[in-house]
Amino acid sequence: MSWWKRKAPEQASDDSDAYRLAKVAFEAGDINQALTLLMKERDANPQNVAAQLLVGQCFVKADKFPQAFQVYSALVMHPEIRGHADLPRDSIDSLMVEALVGWAIQIEQAGFPPPSLEVFTKVATFYGDPFGGRRTVDIMGLDVGLQRRMSVAELWSDVIKERSS
Repeated sequence: MSWWKRKAPEQASDDSDAYRLAKVAFEAGDINQALTLLMKERDANPQNVAAQLLVGQCFVKADKFPQAFQVYSALVMHPEIRGHADLPRDSIDSLMVEALVGWAIQIEQAGFPPPSLEVFTKVATFYGDPFGGRRTVDIMGLDVGLQRRMSVAELWSDVIKERSS
């Protein structure tokens, strides 16, 4: 039996079993199992915002940054997904920035392919408006830097250091 499956019963919570186990799997680094459990949670409780945010975090851990951003933006643009519940604005803002910076690094590592740059510009624009992210100026600067084929590490060294620690 996996370590996280043994630990799961120790996690006291009012959350559903699937979500609770997904959190434990995520913390143990078992991203595939966490995503499997989160899909079960989505079927049982589609308006669980915390579960949707954890799906995005799983995608970030798996270096699937566009998918993570898609999860976060869907929560912003489609309030029915979250049962019109309020979003944890600061949390989702930070998660979006993390996904965008990771995605920018991937674009740089891939040699700045034009189709990726075009999509990134659209996503960065979404982050600024309609979302109104706290770091809109930074994200727009990141986009401009990518378009000029500048190193993400030079543009965002402080954020990259945070992510690494």
